[in-house]
Amino acid sequence: MPGFLDQLRNRGSSTSTPAPQQGATTSTMPGLQSSNYATGRGMVSPDGADPATANRPKSPLGQKVYDANAARISKMEPERTADQDGDTAAFEKNFESNKARYEDVSARTGIPARLIAAIHWRESGGNFGTYLHQGDPLGKPAVHVPTDIPVFDKWEDAAVNALQSKKSVQNDLGMKADTQDKAAMATYAEYYNGLGYQARGQPSPYVFAGTNQYKSGKYVADGKYDPKTVDRQMGVMGLIGADKADS
Repeated sequence: MPGFLDQLRNRGSSTSTPAPQQGATTSTMPGLQSSNYATGRGMVSPDGADPATANRPKSPLGQKVYDANAARISKMEPERTADQDGDTAAFEKNFESNKARYEDVSARTGIPARLIAAIHWRESGGNFGTYLHQGDPLGKPAVHVPTDIPVFDKWEDAAVNALQSKKSVQNDLGMKADTQDKAAMATYAEYYNGLGYQARGQPSPYVFAGTNQYKSGKYVADGKYDPKTVDRQMGVMGLIGADKADS
């Protein structure tokens, strides 16, 4: 089964290096919350830009996060447990079955469809009855961070709202629906979850769990980091595909 009850959220600001924040558990069931590849090489676009770094941010903090993720991605390989193998296979099945829904949100927001699907899987195991923001059930006021969101009854509308809340990050990255820069996707995902791990100089399990770039370290409660705890849920970049050929 995808998702684990021991996953805890670590939210942060998209404009400054934050302290670790709210923690909550994750599951594929509504109301139980999530914790919140390699870059293309040897390709040149018609305008001469290298897709490997096409989406490097302009802001100093964005560049710092992007460069750290790009270095990790350059060495990244899948490193999954048997449970994570099953989780990844379930994610792929969900993505193929619901691609039209993810592509609809992608067209409305300019975020790549597969990245949306990976965030959705991380947040709620792909449950379309939950908010993309943090996995609370649709149709009710949110009770987990972020709580200051409108009540939505339709997953697509809630997803658009969640992704637009990180519009400044998207703009800094110059991200579009067809972006292939995986370091940019990793950076967007890390901002989406929060920069508490970046502040510690550690890879975010939200991004890298299930790859050789993550070994251990996890926020197990609000503001409480345990370097020995292992996040066993698949990270966003693990789901996007550490073992897939570069685009």
